[in-house]
Amino acid sequence: MTPRNRTVQPIPGRESQQSRKGAFRNTEAALDDAARFLVENKASRAERVLRKVIKAEPQNADALHLAGVARHRLGKAKQAVDLVERAIRVESSVPMYHVTLGGILDASDETAKAAAAYEHAVQLDPMDSETYFALANAWRRLGHLEAAIECYEKTLEIVPNDTPTLYNLGNAQKAAGRLEDAVDSYRLALASQPGFVSIYKNLGTTLKELGRTSEAFDILRAGAQIMFAPDGLSEEDLRHPIQTSNAKLQHDAEQIAYLISHGRVSENYAECGAKYRELIDAGAGSRALTESFRMPSDDRISVAQAYNRLIYLDEAPRCDGVAVNPGLDTAEIERAYHRSKPEITYFDNFLTADALQRLRQFCLESTIWYTRYENGYLGALLGDGFASPLLAQIVDELPKALPGIFRDHKLNQAWAFKYDSRLSGINMHADFAAVNVNFWITPDDALEDDEAGGLIVWDKEAPLDWDFEKYNKDEGAMRQFLEENNAKSVRVPYRQNRALVFNSDLFHETDKIAFRPGYENRRINVTLLYGDRINA
Repeated sequence: MTPRNRTVQPIPGRESQQSRKGAFRNTEAALDDAARFLVENKASRAERVLRKVIKAEPQNADALHLAGVARHRLGKAKQAVDLVERAIRVESSVPMYHVTLGGILDASDETAKAAAAYEHAVQLDPMDSETYFALANAWRRLGHLEAAIECYEKTLEIVPNDTPTLYNLGNAQKAAGRLEDAVDSYRLALASQPGFVSIYKNLGTTLKELGRTSEAFDILRAGAQIMFAPDGLSEEDLRHPIQTSNAKLQHDAEQIAYLISHGRVSENYAECGAKYRELIDAGAGSRALTESFRMPSDDRISVAQAYNRLIYLDEAPRCDGVAVNPGLDTAEIERAYHRSKPEITYFDNFLTADALQRLRQFCLESTIWYTRYENGYLGALLGDGFASPLLAQIVDELPKALPGIFRDHKLNQAWAFKYDSRLSGINMHADFAAVNVNFWITPDDALEDDEAGGLIVWDKEAPLDWDFEKYNKDEGAMRQFLEENNAKSVRVPYRQNRALVFNSDLFHETDKIAFRPGYENRRINVTLLYGDRINA
């Protein structure tokens, strides 16, 4: 479901009470014909009829209004506006004329003028919830958030518990910094329509910004279970080509085999793994999977029910005790972080043995690795199902263990990456955060080179005047900047359960990947970003 949006009325109204007497004897029938043609999407035929009416009766407001609708349907927005404004000059008390004008202006990105037209309409018809909703959307796009909130609330007075209105009200409240109000609106929207997936993401993000991590992750996880359900694909979904890659197919084939061998999914999924390998062998991995997505007529499981679907999600419950190792020398970690200019430090034995084992199991078993990157590695994001009770526990405990580093920074974002042992890692970039935490969970015996597989961090911050695209994707500019500023690199070798904490403005990149073949040997790193770089 998508939020409603005001457009020109699909069934144009004829609401004028003016006299039809005039030179054109069949005015009523002609207007009826024109309205019917518009309903049938025959705008050109409607326009021909209306041209005759207007020639005979230049002041016929209904004809002018319908002609405006027809011109707009034909892509002639300026002429459409002129015609509807003429109708309003003839008869300004008809709400529909102002609504249509607002819709045409809205579609032409003349939002301020559209808002003025909608305001006229609701003054004439204070019970028109649709136009209040359109007016609220216009105010929100213009940045007048309190006016938007007021109009969404007026809409809800007329149509209580309307899901799109509650959802958009929450969005406006969130943008205005009224986070608790936004949470209330999103929860009401979910109660009204539990299957509205976008609400889960926005509610989860808002709770995360409030520092209510466990609640946020529960909501995000619930949304992922709906969005990526194995039976969530419709026949329409299956008509669209889905692109993949050999690296992604190889991972998924290995993961399915792992899940079957550990009794997590049935043998019925083996056919999907075989299909992935067949596509790889045929060199077709980079092409669409469309043909493989045909649903079987029997009980077999198709690729459509497995590829990028949540066929298994490990519970990853919270540890009974703490997750962050209580034996860490936190005072020394904080001193080392602040002694380094710019700030960077790393330490081993980050998580307790129980937390590490649970997180590793979660990453091996959960089918949440949907995001493909050009270097061949895969990503699992919070909204994909990576949010879990255990991760929420780690996220909350870390700032409490190291308050001198994290201060009052809240979690900004979190993800995990999983790498093929034969491909490269993440290119150079910086992150939009205050503090970056990277930690690794694959056992050390997976390494082929004990000094590789970690992270390289450069001792120069990304300039504050660089935008996200530049400090994330323009590698040439980054390397030139580092060379011109005599930057030095810190090479941190890979170790299981090693955490690297550094100023998120620093440029960094994955070191050479050198891991043994095999699914359980794939390098897995988890990234937690706290705060933002502007308010660091």
